[in-house]
Amino acid sequence: MKHSWVSRGIVVAGVAGFLLFCLQYQLEEDIAEQQWDHLLVRVLLVAAGVVFAAIRIPHLPFKEPHFLGRLAVFLLFLSIMFFPVVSQFTDVFRHVQHVKSTIISQYSSKVATASALLQQFPRRFDHYVKNDFQLSELFINLNAILKVYVLHVSPNNNVAVGKKGFYFEGWGARRVEKGITENFDNIADYMGQMPFSKEDLHQWRRVLEERKYWLKERGSEYVFILAPTKAMVYPEYLPSSLSSATKTAAPGRFQQLSGYLQNYSDVNFINLLPPLLKAKQKRDYPLLFYKTDFHWNFYGAFTAYQAVMDRLREMYPQYGLDHPQFSEFTLSVNQHWAHHRFIKMVGLPEEMQKKEHYITMVPRPGGRWDSVLDLPEKGIDDVYPPEQRVKNGKGHSIRLLLVRNPQGKIPSLLLLGDSFLEKCVYFFSADAQEVMHYRVVTNFPRHLFHYVKPAIVVQEVLSMYILRKPPDNPPGFAAAWLRGKFADLSSGIFLTVGRGDQGFIMQGTGLVSLNPESDAVRILRISMESPVRKVNVLLLGIDGQTKREAVVKRDRDNFFYFELPSVTFHSLEIKSNSEMALTGKISAEVRTEEPEK
Repeated sequence: MKHSWVSRGIVVAGVAGFLLFCLQYQLEEDIAEQQWDHLLVRVLLVAAGVVFAAIRIPHLPFKEPHFLGRLAVFLLFLSIMFFPVVSQFTDVFRHVQHVKSTIISQYSSKVATASALLQQFPRRFDHYVKNDFQLSELFINLNAILKVYVLHVSPNNNVAVGKKGFYFEGWGARRVEKGITENFDNIADYMGQMPFSKEDLHQWRRVLEERKYWLKERGSEYVFILAPTKAMVYPEYLPSSLSSATKTAAPGRFQQLSGYLQNYSDVNFINLLPPLLKAKQKRDYPLLFYKTDFHWNFYGAFTAYQAVMDRLREMYPQYGLDHPQFSEFTLSVNQHWAHHRFIKMVGLPEEMQKKEHYITMVPRPGGRWDSVLDLPEKGIDDVYPPEQRVKNGKGHSIRLLLVRNPQGKIPSLLLLGDSFLEKCVYFFSADAQEVMHYRVVTNFPRHLFHYVKPAIVVQEVLSMYILRKPPDNPPGFAAAWLRGKFADLSSGIFLTVGRGDQGFIMQGTGLVSLNPESDAVRILRISMESPVRKVNVLLLGIDGQTKREAVVKRDRDNFFYFELPSVTFHSLEIKSNSEMALTGKISAEVRTEEPEK
């Protein structure tokens, strides 16, 4: 008997030691970060594992208890395995009957019915299991608790479990817009493993500049902003392995694109990361993002709004815009809040997670928000403006989020972006007579401008969404870019024109010296009195061989515009396939950006 208890003690100690060894990293992290609730759960689970091991240890002197113990464990295992099926037996039986009766009703003969049941029933019932069969909430919660609090890993690929109750974007499928779901590997981006190519950066720049010039021709200004994810603002709360790796990782896509646009693009660009980091350093409380949900909270939304308005003040001094002050608000704080949808996605019990501070920004009386129509009585939080119909001159309409303020200084402001920018709508309502929001991710809703003519268009893109392929623009944007860009470029080369056997030959000093590796834009504009509507433009080398060829159509202002590619060439030749000859006066000019910064 004594020998049996000694053996039992040795095995129990071994099991306890093994479990503690496996959890050593998590236990040390809990103690260092004073996560006592996590530590308590881990210790209790280790104790439960030791007790279970003690029960399962063979007790040789007493065969009967040994047998009963094994039987009890076996029955417990079967209960856990089959509980989901037993708990939903009624629903399963009902669905079996429904599938069966549906198939039977479609056939008259017994032979055809039997054949259809054999062929169709497995597929239809399998569809039910995949779409309707749900695991008991108890087991979902247990799975999440074990993974989050014991193993410190996420039960969901979309989520990365960080330190001190923080959760971050992971990798997996996320809803984009209007039912579109795509995969986003945020972890790889944090590690600098998904860099933009030079062609990607050039495409982003070109797309944004095209939007700028297309809007400019319609009397609207364009501002583009990049919003960072929570991991960029609070990297110290990332999981330890990821946090240490990101310190030496290559720049992610956010850093690449923001730096490229800042240095090489003429788009009005705002990078929201620096002002958010500055606000974080200024105040420890409140946080700028929720610990659980991926979004910024309404203090973070105000900080983003404040940064955008400060830049708009610099860009458009004619409006006399104000600098938003944090002192214009009081904070209403719910200290026991949990983001229901996020917690449900992770699988944790909501009652265990009511540790967040939910912030409502309440404008102080006598301020700029007094004149805003339909401002929520409780302040600015997750109550969004109702959609309203906006009509065009033909009587057609479209639905938009719309807030009006008769005292606003900007006539009309259109916000294009995702849910991050949507949280800012009521903040901007202090500054514009009309603030509209239309949800997009990276694309540009051209059709919207049949209904609205805003003074300023602000488009926001979240860092996660630039993991997608760079977007394209609708037809017509490239032509607007050529016209506008050519007008804005100051450095030009006027070409001399001569008549050749097959067309006009244009040569100009400096063409050969253009750097093929440069990102600088070169635009050729041709003017001719000939009535032809399109011409062939050929780039010739010094040996007279064609290096590039393109068909160029006459633009609406009666010029021919052509963006010269990044190749070295000696001369330009213009031909026409039209029966009408190239007659009359012809002139050409190439305008080029200043050298790269």
